[in-house]
This record gives sequence, C-alpha cells and structure tokens, in this order.
Amino acid sequence: MNSLRSSNHPMHFKMELKYRTVLQVILNTDERRYGGQGIVKEEQYLQRTISKRVNGLRNCIEVSLPSRTAQVGVQVKPDFENMKTVFTLGRSSILIQRTYYE
Repeated sequence: MNSLRSSNHPMHFKMELKYRTVLQVILNTDERRYGGQGIVKEEQYLQRTISKRVNGLRNCIEVSLPSRTAQVGVQVKPDFENMKTVFTLGRSSILIQRTYYE
C-alpha cells in the first residue's frame, strides 16, 4: 500500500478561528513561479469563515493544500481597529493595510 498522496489532489483542512473573518492568501508555494503545480487557483485566495458547525467547530475556514506546499494568509476583516502590519518574507517586507468589508 502506498502511503503517499497524489500531488494532483489537495487535502482540505478545516480550522477553527476565534471570530468570523476573511483571510487573504499572500504567499502560496503551489504557484508555478515558486516551482509548484498551480493546483490552487488565484480565485481561491480570498476565503471567508463559515459560521455553521463543522466537526463541532464554530467558526471554520477550509484550506486546500496540495502535498508539499504551504500558504501564508492574513486577516483582512479583523474584529478590532484598522491597523497596518508588516510581514517579513526572507529579505523583503510586505506592508499590509487591513481593510473592512461590510
């Protein structure tokens, strides 16, 4: 029996978050420019929490991850005051302005 999953079929993970929110993917190693296969499409980069209970979890987000990949996301609809955050990736920094969606 082969225990390795095919890289053409991403795993779907559900994670509980404390609050309902919207997350924006800012780094996806599955992109072709990083040597990935491009399985996760750009239209999947903005993800909202679902409020129905999934496996007993209240506010969940579902993340699709192909094998041997990683994603970095930021919260774009916080439950606190609008603020700026600086993320450092390697030698470059990215300034993210958090925004609200009504």
